Amino acid sequence: MRSARLVQVLAWLTLSGLSLSGCTGAKQDEPDGQATVADTLDADASLDDVADVPQLPDTSVVPDADAVDVDAPGTDAVAEVYDEAEGSDTPGFEPNCVVEPGSYGCPCKSNDDCETDLCGPSPHAEGWVCTVECPYQCDCSKRFPCEDDPSPFVKLCNPCTANVECDSPGNSGARCVSLGNDGAFCGTACQTDDDCPFGYPCKDSLDVAGQTSKQCVVPDGGVCTCSEAAMLLELSTECFVTTDGVTCEGKRTCLGGDKPGAPVGGGLTACSAPPPSPEVCNSADDDCDGMIDEGTCDDGNPCTDDFCGGPDGCQYENNAQPCDADGSVCTSADLCIDGQCAPGPALACDDKNACTTDSCDKSAGCLHKPVTGAACDDGDPATSNTKCLDGLCVGS
Repeated sequence: MRSARLVQVLAWLTLSGLSLSGCTGAKQDEPDGQATVADTLDADASLDDVADVPQLPDTSVVPDADAVDVDAPGTDAVAEVYDEAEGSDTPGFEPNCVVEPGSYGCPCKSNDDCETDLCGPSPHAEGWVCTVECPYQCDCSKRFPCEDDPSPFVKLCNPCTANVECDSPGNSGARCVSLGNDGAFCGTACQTDDDCPFGYPCKDSLDVAGQTSKQCVVPDGGVCTCSEAAMLLELSTECFVTTDGVTCEGKRTCLGGDKPGAPVGGGLTACSAPPPSPEVCNSADDDCDGMIDEGTCDDGNPCTDDFCGGPDGCQYENNAQPCDADGSVCTSADLCIDGQCAPGPALACDDKNACTTDSCDKSAGCLHKPVTGAACDDGDPATSNTKCLDGLCVGS
């Protein structure tokens, strides 16, 4: 019996050309003499009342079940509502929020309160209730499906980072418009100011993809504000702070008033980007050059390997690399030992010539200065009175 009654409802909806629509449950304007579903089948009506629904011309006979187009607009929504009623005669249901406080339709303050993981504005009363996600942003529930022709301004002024975030069935031409250092926000496609809400001019606007199109945007000097939905979804955009020609990137987020860092009463946060500063070891790009912690831990010691340990600060490890202990070529094979550069053996500069004075210059290396007048031995027993002359041992 339940199935037969549901088929009758679907058949009437199909033939009358009507469908449930509107995230807030608002009635749609109909031609004179034609009643809406909301007029004829309210939340307190039973399926037995279907027979009393006014019929449109030439639709007085309900077809067999096989003739019903189950894919007609609105049929899935009616079936879902009927299923939620769990066998009741009412197309709709009242949740038992005492037994199951997080179930669909129950009051909530955040997504964490809901089994559906989504807390949204109630379409039936003030406040927020556990709901389900729609294909695009609107205040909707299973009882009142999203509108087939939603407002083109539903995402206007939402913080964004890409054009796709602004697209919606109501306005496929919406773009994520750059507002410079303040961030980027959704516009709405337009041709003239008349296409825009009051106070929003239609202007040639540059989007985040580098393309220009006409969009409804905030006026020059104006500020986009956060909608309730944007705060619930915590939508965000990239922003920038420029100091002395250096630009740092940050983030701005729509937050509810109970969230940490939110403005009083909720809204769009200030840009999180800090001003540029000298780089330090902290796992952050302090000087905003695209590199992190570069050159922050150099201790000037060639015998340590230096690196930044982020939260642990600078780290230094001893190595065994070749080094230069004294800045002189008069020692060779200097080597790092226990974090210190130790000099190697001295350079051998003795040329075994008694008529030269041997020394080592730290830059030039070994030097051999000729000697004159000093006694020497040329090794020849046939000579006598041998003396050095310009570095040579000479006898007579």
